[in-house]
Amino acid sequence: MKVIQIGVGGFGRHWLRQLREYPGIDIVALVDLDEEVLDEAATVADMTADHCFRELSDTLEAFTAARIIATGS
Repeated sequence: MKVIQIGVGGFGRHWLRQLREYPGIDIVALVDLDEEVLDEAATVADMTADHCFRELSDTLEAFTAARIIATGS
C-alpha cells in the first residue's frame, strides 16, 4: 500500500521508523513544514529530495497514495 506521511518530526519520526518495517507499506512521500526536520527524516527513510515536500498540495500533485497518515507532536 502506498502511503504519504505528513509530520515527520518527534512522534512522526517514530511512526516513520515503524512504517518502514511493516510489510506491504511503501512510503512514497514525506511532508513537513520544518525543512530541517524533513531533511533528517529523508535520511532516516533513505528518500531523495523529490519525495519530500513542505506542502501537502504539492505532494498530491506529484504522488498518489492509498493512505495519508498525519502525525503530530
